[in-house]
Amino acid sequence: MIKREIVSVIVPVYNVELYLEKCIQSILNQTYNALEIIIVNDGATDLSEEICMKYAQQDSRIILINQKNAGLSAARNSGIRNASGKYIMYIDSDDWIDNDCIEKCIKEIQKDENLDIVLFPYIKEYKQKKVVVKLFDLDTLYFNQEQTKEFLLKSLFGPTNSINPLKIDNLSTAWGKLYRRSILNEVEFTDTKKISVEDSYYNVQVFYHAKCCKYISNTFYHYRKTNPISLTKNYNLEKAYLRENMYAVKREFVTDKGLGEEFENALNNRVIINLFAIIYGLVCSNISYKTKVKYCKEVLNREIYKKAFKQFSLDELEFKWKCFYWLCRQKKHTIIIFVLNSLILIKRRGVYSEK
Repeated sequence: MIKREIVSVIVPVYNVELYLEKCIQSILNQTYNALEIIIVNDGATDLSEEICMKYAQQDSRIILINQKNAGLSAARNSGIRNASGKYIMYIDSDDWIDNDCIEKCIKEIQKDENLDIVLFPYIKEYKQKKVVVKLFDLDTLYFNQEQTKEFLLKSLFGPTNSINPLKIDNLSTAWGKLYRRSILNEVEFTDTKKISVEDSYYNVQVFYHAKCCKYISNTFYHYRKTNPISLTKNYNLEKAYLRENMYAVKREFVTDKGLGEEFENALNNRVIINLFAIIYGLVCSNISYKTKVKYCKEVLNREIYKKAFKQFSLDELEFKWKCFYWLCRQKKHTIIIFVLNSLILIKRRGVYSEK
């Protein structure tokens, strides 16, 4: 019999009227019902607030917080400050979870007082296909305190072997995990306006304090990816440069905690590997081809990449990635944009499939 400890589920909401009900319903349908559902309406301007109010009136487990728009990080921080549960789970408001997700996580974490985080896989939900993302090859994995530090924590800084740019952030997300509340004390999400990506650094701070972690593969988080290659109206190069602030705070963390050279090398690998995400986002935008080439040149000329490439080895990369990062190292911006632009055009025609 599972002891019915409260799980606080934090759901930040902003303009997701089309998907919000599916998200909330998946939480209400959980086989584990000792829940505190904290919905933070971050100043939504569509019908999201009305939907939240409707469900809050129907189920007393829902706590609705309305605030002025301040961004995802601020919404999650509001949620955690108002949470009273022994355990915490984050769910984004356009996503959903399996009906037995929380129960399966609770079973694991209540069996071991040293277990602080349960991780589970996710499914990328596109309109016409699903892509299952298993975090590890084995069905279950247990990480003691030393293994949590040497593998999971280090992976949040960057890869050290078997480098795959498409998998570099599989562990970084705040969702897809059940956290023991006690290890989250005094840890908050940093505003994306300061570091571009909030989840990775948040988990760095959390996993540093974790005793043990466990991975289970028999339940899923469903991550909505409505369009696999959606166009953005504009490409904000300055936002891409904000990643450099994230690298800076992670580097400071390595120094402050005395984590050592291996962590510094992992972070250096991340600096280079993230170039793909930056340039791919650039190519997927609807700015002109000429501007894409110009921006790519600007990125590759940044001093941070010049320095990082001096320590970066191509040896651990598959051939296609070795080619890409060799072109980046040589600053072949025109070739890079031409090749990626061509691949994306093929993908939009349904020929190129995600691996």
